[in-house]
Amino acid sequence: MKNKHTRRGFTLIELLVVVLIIGILAAVAVPQYQKAVMKSRFANLKTIVSSIAMAQETYYLANGEYSNSFGALDISMPAANWNTSNEYSYDWGYCSIFTQVIYCVATPSNLYYQMRYKFVEDAPNSRGCGVMDAFNPNSSQNAICAQETGKAQPDVTEDTYSFWFYD
Repeated sequence: MKNKHTRRGFTLIELLVVVLIIGILAAVAVPQYQKAVMKSRFANLKTIVSSIAMAQETYYLANGEYSNSFGALDISMPAANWNTSNEYSYDWGYCSIFTQVIYCVATPSNLYYQMRYKFVEDAPNSRGCGVMDAFNPNSSQNAICAQETGKAQPDVTEDTYSFWFYD
């Protein structure tokens, strides 16, 4: 004889507990995932800027000055959405070149990496990590720059950006 009171599903409480656990796990995992994505984009920025800087140094050795145009450099930039003589724009951000500085910006995160050339007097041969957004010392972007440079505080803080130099 079969028992008429056999249980065939989950109670509402059990379902709520499972949803709560999934919510807690997501709340922890999503920010960590976003930070990992930002760090990988920053690594990409560093690679591109370093390649441009090497091309700039080669140009300097040949011409005695630095270029402010990508076209003058012996470098193949990745395919861009649009470009001018000194800027390439991508889905992830853009890269710019000037006579004193190269930088690339990851626009979704407003995180950027720059390198200044050897002859710049105020910060010769300097590299840095920056956040192009209102300064928030607790943001993930600032945490990435702090970790990258090994510094607790930025070297420069303005209303619209913060910047860390590598030592």
